[in-house]
Amino acid sequence: MMIMCINPKDTSEAVKNTTEATKNIAEIVQMILQPRGIDAAIQEGHKKIIEEVMASDKYSIAQKEFFLVNYKRQIKEYKNCKNIAEIASFNILPEKQIEEVDPDWFSFYFERAKLVSNESMQKIWASILAEEINSPDSISRSLIHTLSIIDKKQAESFCNLCRFCWFDLDYDKVHPFIYISKAHTAYKDSAITWDRLKDLEYLGLISCDSDPGYALKGPRRFRTGNIIVNVKGNPKSRDLIYVGNVMFTTNGRKLYDLVDVEYKQYRNDIFSFIENELFNHSCEVESTNVVRRHL
Repeated sequence: MMIMCINPKDTSEAVKNTTEATKNIAEIVQMILQPRGIDAAIQEGHKKIIEEVMASDKYSIAQKEFFLVNYKRQIKEYKNCKNIAEIASFNILPEKQIEEVDPDWFSFYFERAKLVSNESMQKIWASILAEEINSPDSISRSLIHTLSIIDKKQAESFCNLCRFCWFDLDYDKVHPFIYISKAHTAYKDSAITWDRLKDLEYLGLISCDSDPGYALKGPRRFRTGNIIVNVKGNPKSRDLIYVGNVMFTTNGRKLYDLVDVEYKQYRNDIFSFIENELFNHSCEVESTNVVRRHL
């Protein structure tokens, strides 16, 4: 996944330039992550209390060690949420109000987001946060749960899967063209294997079917990049268009929409591969470049 880095040294300057929505997010982060037994100000770097605790005769060595471990954990969790909120702020519509989002959703979200320290995963979490603020009730808790348990390898597989998708112009859907049951090695370079696909199915992001697979009623109009693809199905098989072994679930489609555009850009090698598979399944394929050239 693409990484958006934020230099901690620039944080104070970034906060000064944030929108009102961002300030509200910061307040929500502060409210949800209000430390238990430790003043919130300490999380911003007030080391004096730590020094007092460590120098005090009131606490045993074990208690002091527990305090330090707990303190560092809470600092990390707060910074994780703050980083995610700051990244999300760049994609929040100016007219949107934080109050429109269910407070319980925020609680559910940040209880999981606080554990996300990987920068590339933080960007996905930031996209989820911005989407919910822009369109309340658009992000399900089940998707948040899925993101909280997905590992880096599974995330990589999902992003690579997005490379093989075409947008269905007739039904406003996105279809992955994954023919892995008959072409096991074709996706090796993209780190897509049957086992990894089954992992994504377990996470509730896709549905898999090895035999016979999935088919669409033709004809259909697809788009990939600036290419419009008209596909007619197999005339000997009720005009069906065989699209392979994978379909997105509702959560999978939502996550696809939020994945960085890098993974959805047109690639000639992938286009040729999918086109050839459609030919192999007796489909007619006609493509047109819709880019207008300016003189």
